[in-house]
Amino acid sequence: MANTDVFCNYAALARPDNMDDLLTFMKKQARLNEMDTRGSEKLVAIDSLGRCLTQDGWQGNFGGMNRLADEPEKISFVSESLTTNVTTMYFLERLQTPISVQDGERSVQLVYYGMSQNMESLNRYFNCDAYDGNNSVYVLDSQGSRVFRSNASKNPLQAYNAFSSLSEMEYLHGTSFEVTQDELERSGLSYSNAVLDGEEYHYALYRMESADWVLLFLVPSRFVAQDTVSLVRTTGTLVLVFSLVMLGAAVLVIYTILRRKQIQALELERKNRESLEKVNQELSEAVQTAERAEKAAKDASRAKSEFLSNMSHDIRTPMNAIVGITSLMAHEKDDPEKLEQYIGKVQSSSQHLLSLINDVLDMSKIESSDASLSRAEVNLADQIGQVDSIIRPQAETRRQAFTIRVHEISHERLIGDAVRLRQIFINLLSNAVKYTQVGGEISLDLAEKPGADDAHTVLVITVTDNGYGMAPEFVEHIFEPFTRAESSTTNKVQGTGLGMAITKNIIDLMGGTISVESTPHKGSRFVVEVPIEIDRESRCEIDAKNVLLITDEENLVANVTASFRGSGIPLHAARGREEVAEYLRDTPVDTILLSGYAHDPKLHDIVHLLHEEAKDAVLVFCVDYEQLSEADDVLKKSGVDGLIARPFFLSNFANIVNDIRSDIDSDNQDENAALRGMRFLCAEDNALNAEILEAILDMNEVSCVIYPNGKQLVEAFENVTPGEFDAILMDVQMPVMNGLDATRAVRRSANPLGKTIPIIAMTANAFSSDVQACLDAGMDAHVPKPLELATLERTLRSVMNAKFSGGGDTCPPVADVKRPQ
Repeated sequence: MANTDVFCNYAALARPDNMDDLLTFMKKQARLNEMDTRGSEKLVAIDSLGRCLTQDGWQGNFGGMNRLADEPEKISFVSESLTTNVTTMYFLERLQTPISVQDGERSVQLVYYGMSQNMESLNRYFNCDAYDGNNSVYVLDSQGSRVFRSNASKNPLQAYNAFSSLSEMEYLHGTSFEVTQDELERSGLSYSNAVLDGEEYHYALYRMESADWVLLFLVPSRFVAQDTVSLVRTTGTLVLVFSLVMLGAAVLVIYTILRRKQIQALELERKNRESLEKVNQELSEAVQTAERAEKAAKDASRAKSEFLSNMSHDIRTPMNAIVGITSLMAHEKDDPEKLEQYIGKVQSSSQHLLSLINDVLDMSKIESSDASLSRAEVNLADQIGQVDSIIRPQAETRRQAFTIRVHEISHERLIGDAVRLRQIFINLLSNAVKYTQVGGEISLDLAEKPGADDAHTVLVITVTDNGYGMAPEFVEHIFEPFTRAESSTTNKVQGTGLGMAITKNIIDLMGGTISVESTPHKGSRFVVEVPIEIDRESRCEIDAKNVLLITDEENLVANVTASFRGSGIPLHAARGREEVAEYLRDTPVDTILLSGYAHDPKLHDIVHLLHEEAKDAVLVFCVDYEQLSEADDVLKKSGVDGLIARPFFLSNFANIVNDIRSDIDSDNQDENAALRGMRFLCAEDNALNAEILEAILDMNEVSCVIYPNGKQLVEAFENVTPGEFDAILMDVQMPVMNGLDATRAVRRSANPLGKTIPIIAMTANAFSSDVQACLDAGMDAHVPKPLELATLERTLRSVMNAKFSGGGDTCPPVADVKRPQ
């Protein structure tokens, strides 16, 4: 029965969804456990209706349903078919959680799982030719109940319990079954003879060592003595006929015959012993297979236990910081400088704690097969900008050089799951930062390859560092859950051990690949290739007619040229001042992109000359991300119109040029200015969260009305008038009526504003499937908790300016909302 534990555990882990997957899994499990390919051993599943399923498909109703009436944990019994005379032993165990499988149009609930053994396959081990097939071999359990009998045609013991039949036989020579049974208990082997229905039988009992079975060998005495009686008669005749002359020959014949019979009996006994040894070996191999499976299960359990131990430490670390610092804040209320330091530390610890929780929830979602990919617009420029804003502060804290390079990206507007794509970037780069020494170097390279067709491209993401590196034996397991490298330099690094496993699963969901090269003490290199759809409908509108690029960097020329490909805007690259002057004399230029002169002492003169030659052309200076802070002061004095960070993306260039021409830079000085003066209708059931939300909005001059559940918000919305509220912030998980149902109710409301007012999900449910559920319910966008004002502002701007749902005249674009004077 040990095997059933293992079989059930693997079935529970696999949890196939449909019948084809289930049969494939059962065949694979049978093959891995070296089950008899001739069909004598089968995996068995019993559903809630009592139907029996093997790896060969449905086998009809289960014959032992009466044994399952009390829902026992485990069951083993023998079933004997009345039509086919096939005897089958079943070993079954009740599944802790029934497995649901889709079989065509119906759903099947599997409740028991285990194996069956066709006992007829054991006949070859019990046949004995010495008695011309007149012997019977029984396999009994420890209580004497019949498990199997080898001779279907001869069954002198009719009772189900063989011990009961043997005890009722008439014993000779003062013996009894009790004496025989005591000898069996002492030595494991006993012999006796007794009379049943007027015929004498010889029998032997043998207790097997490898299984809790007793073998009963039973043969009528007349077949045992048949040859001896024949021999005695022959000898008497010879004595009478040949008298003393043939006595010697008769003795010789008798000896020869007896010797031959003895040899035959010994040979048959040897064969039977070899057969039994083979059975024992097969049973031993089955036990070893079960032990190996048990070890694998224990290893997996131990890995998860170690993970929980690590998580206990890692989660407590930021929690202890938060608890300790908030206690200090309570005693330093009158010291603004210390409070500001404490708040920064609490925010940092909170973000770290949130990232740990997100990793665990993300892996749980992926392992349960609930993870899915959303399909929305993806802007590579936005992706890289957000990744840089997250990773660069981490790298700067460790004084690491972080470089981003783009290699001739022609398609920066794509269709896919932006959150998951960004997760790949951040997981790989965060690991590089954590596992690279202070002062090390980290780089991100982004390129593209042709896709499977014209509608797709392949993004090639390469993350390289010169950090601690990994040993080859760890690299083999890096993508397994709960795995972390162990060394004196890495043990202090906090983490869940899930980052690489999550990354690998996301890449698999996208249909991509990931590879890793690493050398201890020299660093690591990860290469990711993911296919992604090209957004053919999106267009990058640039307020420019002719663009001049001034640089001596061939790589930048190649990248900018690739970005402008298909834009329809002429681009000319000039590498020297003379070439620039000559081009400007002959060709009108309205936009100039300048790079490589940040530290040139004559930069002011160069800019002045360009403005003189190109008149009203917009002049944009291109610098690396890490140079933005130091370049800002230099370039303000030089007179350039704007800055663009490298790597170069056409959409960033378009935004800067368009903003310069429309003179709206002043609107971006305060990132939350767009929210001021707005009024929100909110649903939030948690009193503390509602208090925090109201305080955050109030600090940014935003007002709100908060209801504790969706039903009250829907009732209040019936009386909302045009212009009273700008948008609805909707929690999802609430009592009485959840956010999804409340959104549907608002959209169906008799109030005509229900069809136009923006509704934004404000929830901790941040998986792609959760976002899609919000959009399907009628919401316009989704912002995760904890709420960040910058994220809310960007979301509102996107919703209102793009008029996804919009509020018509009652909900103007964010940029047009009047601010208090």
